Amino acid sequence: MLTAEKAVIDQSFGGSRAAYVSALAQAHASVAVARGILGDELRQAEISAGLHAPAPSAAELQTFYTSYPTLPVRLVQAKPSPVWLGGKPQGYAISEVAPDRLFALDTGKKAVVRTSEGVYSVKALGDALPLGAVPFGRAKPAIAAALGAFARGLAFESWTVARQHGALNTAICAKDDLPQPAAIDLTQFVPFLRLG
Repeated sequence: MLTAEKAVIDQSFGGSRAAYVSALAQAHASVAVARGILGDELRQAEISAGLHAPAPSAAELQTFYTSYPTLPVRLVQAKPSPVWLGGKPQGYAISEVAPDRLFALDTGKKAVVRTSEGVYSVKALGDALPLGAVPFGRAKPAIAAALGAFARGLAFESWTVARQHGALNTAICAKDDLPQPAAIDLTQFVPFLRLG
């Protein structure tokens, strides 16, 4: 979790802890709250990795390709091979699944990118392009990775809501005002804590 915190500070605040703490204060959060959010992201990534996500069908791949022709993609190389490249060392990264930092790199440059799934050495091999500019055959692995990530996200939501319902069976709340089970993304309140 402390490594994730350092990654946020390095990647979003140029290494300035003071700027990080100031941004937290502006978001009405403390370092302890931020660490809790980062810990939740790391736990979600670990749990999601073990949940079943069915492989997308050929029709689902084609539908995604034709439905999001302007979605930014970028040809990158990464070590170790990340999930967002379909477990391959090189391929197209899709902006809604891959870390945002990939799209800020200068072409030909390398960087270390820290995410909730791990730390990667990444090189940008080309400029960002709209998905529709990449031939479908070359984009398929990236689309499959994106659809897999979305499916694991839905599986996690089902998993956590089921666990919350189970916990409510033994919970006692003031005036029986029980919380509604739901999957909540806490980074929506502090977006710079999102780990990619």
